[in-house]
Amino acid sequence: MEIRWYDEDHEPAPNSLGVYRQKRQVMPDQNQLTFSNFDGQGKPMRDKDGVHRWQQTTDESQRIIEIRYFDPNGYPAKDRNGVHRVNNTYDNRGNLVKKEFRHASGNPALVPAGHAGYVAVFDDNNLQISHTWMGDEGKPVGLQDQIARWTARYDAKGREIERRFFDHELKPSLGMGGHHIRRSTFDEAGNEIDRSFYGIDESAIEIENDLHRWTARYNARGQLLEKSLFNAQGQPICHPEGHHRFVYTYDDRGNRIRDENFGSSGEAILWKGQYHRVETTYDVSNRMTSESFFGIQQEPVENGDGYHKLEKSYDDNGRPNILRFSDREGKQPSHFVFRSMKISYYLNLPLVEKKSYFDSDGKLLDEKKFDIQGNPME
Repeated sequence: MEIRWYDEDHEPAPNSLGVYRQKRQVMPDQNQLTFSNFDGQGKPMRDKDGVHRWQQTTDESQRIIEIRYFDPNGYPAKDRNGVHRVNNTYDNRGNLVKKEFRHASGNPALVPAGHAGYVAVFDDNNLQISHTWMGDEGKPVGLQDQIARWTARYDAKGREIERRFFDHELKPSLGMGGHHIRRSTFDEAGNEIDRSFYGIDESAIEIENDLHRWTARYNARGQLLEKSLFNAQGQPICHPEGHHRFVYTYDDRGNRIRDENFGSSGEAILWKGQYHRVETTYDVSNRMTSESFFGIQQEPVENGDGYHKLEKSYDDNGRPNILRFSDREGKQPSHFVFRSMKISYYLNLPLVEKKSYFDSDGKLLDEKKFDIQGNPME
C-alpha cells in the first residue's frame, strides 16, 4: 500500500514530517509492518526524525513489541532521540510494563530526557502503581527533576489519591518539586478539589511560593468555580500574581463570563497589579464577542497589553474578521498604532489571509498578507 500527500491544488505536498509518499508493507507470517518514506519524485528519503524506513513487530495480540529504524541504504538509523530500536514488554493483562531504547549494537540508548527506558507495575485493576526510569547501565536513574521512581495509591473509584517520589537509590526524595508526597481528594463527580504536599517524614511541607495546599470547587458541569491557596499552617496565602482565591462565573450555556481575584482576607485585589475583574460576552454561537477589564472599585482599567476592552466579530464562516481595541475612555489605546484590525480570508493560494489596520476614524493605516504557513508576504 502507498500513501501520497497533496495540497489544495492536488500538487504533491509533504506531510508534517516532510514526507511526500509512504509505502507500507505487511508481512503477516512475521507479524511485521514496514513503513518507507519517499520524496515527490519517488526517491528514498529520511523524514524530519532522520528515518527512511521503520519496521514494527507485533505479538499475537497485535501489540507492538519492537520498532527498528533504517536509512535509505538499509543500514540501521537513529531517530530524533538517538535510538535505533525500541522494545516493549507487556504483562498478561496487556499493560505495558517495560520499555527499552537501544542502539544498533543492542546496548541501551539514553534519550535526551536522560533515561534508556522504564519499568512499570500495575495492580489487579490495571492501575499503574509504580514507574521507574532506567539508565544505560540497567539501574534506576534520576531525571532532571532528580526523581527515578514514583509510586501511587488510588481510591475505590480508581482516582489517584497519593503519589510518592524516590531518587536513583530508590530512597524517599523531595526532588526538584520540593515534596516527597502529593495527596489529592476528589468530589463525587471526579473533580480534584484538594491537593496537598508533604515531606519525607510526612509532615506538611511548602513547595514553590509557600504553597502547601490548594482547594477548589466545581459546578455541576465540572467547570472550575474557585481555587484557594494555603500554607503549611493552614493560613491563606497569596500567589505572586496577587490572588489568594480566584472565582469564575458562567452563564447558562457554560460560557465563562466573569473572572475575579481576592486576597487572603477576602478583599478584592488586582491580578498582577492590573485588574480585579474580567467581564466576557458571547454571541448565540458561544463565540467571544468582547472582553473588558475592571479595577477594585469596578472602574474601567487597562490590562498588561494596554487596552481596557477588546471587541470581536466573525464572518459567515465563523472566523474572526474584526478586532477593535479601546482604552478606559473608549478611545484608541495610547501605545497602539491602530484602533481596529480587519482580517480577510482567501481561498486562492499562496495568499490565504490579509490583515488591514485602521485608526479611530476608519482610515486604512497598513495591510499585511500571509501565506498558508502564516509567513508574511510582500
